[in-house]
Amino acid sequence: MLQLCPAPAAAAQAASERSDLTQRQTLCARSVALSGLEQEMDQNIQSALQASFKDLTATFPDDPKAVEAYRDSFAEAMRAAKAPVLARMKESCAAAFTVDELNGINAFYESSAGRAWLEKGRILMRPALAQAIADVVPGVFADTQKRFCARMGGCETAPAAPAPAGHIS
Repeated sequence: MLQLCPAPAAAAQAASERSDLTQRQTLCARSVALSGLEQEMDQNIQSALQASFKDLTATFPDDPKAVEAYRDSFAEAMRAAKAPVLARMKESCAAAFTVDELNGINAFYESSAGRAWLEKGRILMRPALAQAIADVVPGVFADTQKRFCARMGGCETAPAAPAPAGHIS
């Protein structure tokens, strides 16, 4: 008889886990909003649209209708892709963090120190990091070539260095 009835404790635990997941998802949505990530995505989309419009205008100077149609299509596709990316990020966040951790993260983002961290990170730290990477990359390629030649027993000519991978932000 006991096997036919679900254990009340198991049912209560499952309900609690669903409630906890819902709470974590809500807290993650708040974390994303507070972090400015969505606004940053919007800025990145806008930058990509401007760059594509500039490139298309240069490539097809005599066909402004095609340039505009492609730009508008690209804009719609980029904006449509944003929602599923944010949804996956929120799901991942809810799976990774506890309610207590998320409450702490959100409290930090809402604090003056957290707001300063986010703002100064965007304005000062991220550009400094991008510049540091740009400054270091040529040395990394030179070091890679030196190590490669040492492993190969020497190089008559230095192997071609791959081109750096574009702007890092």
